Amino acid sequence: MVKEIQKVTVEDIEKFRKEKLFSAPSVSVQVYSQLAVPKEGPLQTHAAAAAAQQQRQLLLQQLQQQQFEQQLEQQLQPQLQQKLAQQQQHVLM
Repeated sequence: MVKEIQKVTVEDIEKFRKEKLFSAPSVSVQVYSQLAVPKEGPLQTHAAAAAAQQQRQLLLQQLQQQQFEQQLEQQLQPQLQQKLAQQQQHVLM
């Protein structure tokens, strides 16, 4: 098989392309699409994966921020209630 491939010349390839391969429009479109999609596919997949990872990181940061705020609110809640009670007492006096 290697010998057969080595026997193929550039002229043979050009002749085949002109006479056979690209003579029908549908064949050329199919060949192009089969070649183009795999080249673009991984790039799109990589971009989509990067975007998904970035989205996950953003959501994680938002969740951590919410948890922090909830913890802070729980810690400050008794102090706030005490201050409100003091203010109400001052208003009543």
